[in-house]
Amino acid sequence: MQMNAETIGGVVRYSWDLTNNGAFYENNLMLDRGRVGINKIPTVELDVEGDTILNGDLTVTKNITGNYIYGECYGDDIGETIITDPNKYYNITNMTVGNLNGIHIVDTAMIIEVAGTYSFSSDMSLQGTANNEYHLALGINGERQLKCHAQAKVGTGTDKINLGYTCLINVEVDDALTSMVENTNAGNNIDVHDINLNLVRIGD
Repeated sequence: MQMNAETIGGVVRYSWDLTNNGAFYENNLMLDRGRVGINKIPTVELDVEGDTILNGDLTVTKNITGNYIYGECYGDDIGETIITDPNKYYNITNMTVGNLNGIHIVDTAMIIEVAGTYSFSSDMSLQGTANNEYHLALGINGERQLKCHAQAKVGTGTDKINLGYTCLINVEVDDALTSMVENTNAGNNIDVHDINLNLVRIGD
């Protein structure tokens, strides 16, 4: 390892170069007026170019910012009518794309670009048939997810009902996510009024 000293504007900056098996690595560690840089010239107190692994606790007294992976689709008074068969789930398609990062849309599905554990939340208001039971679920590649699911029953009239869920679930790259709805009782139409689906990646 070789130490270098460079004077810029009357201030001395120290850096260390490393040679390993004939390969030369420049500026592995730099010290600059109370700042430490790893693989780069530091612009803040600790400036790292590359991945970091911490084998211990990290205590933060201010804010943490980063490149979060997230997505949302929603519908406001969409008026989508789904003609159903009993005990079959259908994708809700008439939704507006909201904020996306690390996710893209194909047809009406949100496509995952970064695998990991995601936090999901969804809610929906619908109008159906009296005494019929309705289910809302997250769909992954066309399959409903039992842990991301809600159900409600219309009373004696045809009032609107609300369904919602939150869940944590693991997804893989290229998984296609949709909102799915079911009428368990009969082949009566479902009139979807409002809906949203939100997801945020929270870890590996």
